[in-house]
Amino acid sequence: MATRLYPGTTDRTVLARLAGVPETTWERLDQLNQAEQERESWSSQRDLYRELSPDEEVARLETFVLFGWGRADFRALQQTGLDPSCDATQNLELVQQLITAHGVDLYGVDVAELGGLDWS
Repeated sequence: MATRLYPGTTDRTVLARLAGVPETTWERLDQLNQAEQERESWSSQRDLYRELSPDEEVARLETFVLFGWGRADFRALQQTGLDPSCDATQNLELVQQLITAHGVDLYGVDVAELGGLDWS
């Protein structure tokens, strides 16, 4: 399994911006996740899933939350002096260095809003 790079923040507004979707997308993703957890009935869950799954914004947000920015650049992580397989940093200089090395699009989010970076 690959090491993936994630923002350290749990701020939903920032995460939505990083995923490139409106903040209201969280409401639709929460509906879908709630339906999956409740499993009231397979037919109602299936209907909700059919209603929301074609939603490209929901798919983008869910994918970003699960996989972050994707595979981390092992060499770039190694150069930080931190554990390249699983670690984190809140050092803004290192965060900027890693964001640049990974070619991450921050969609206008300031590096300080990221809450650092995690990789695992």
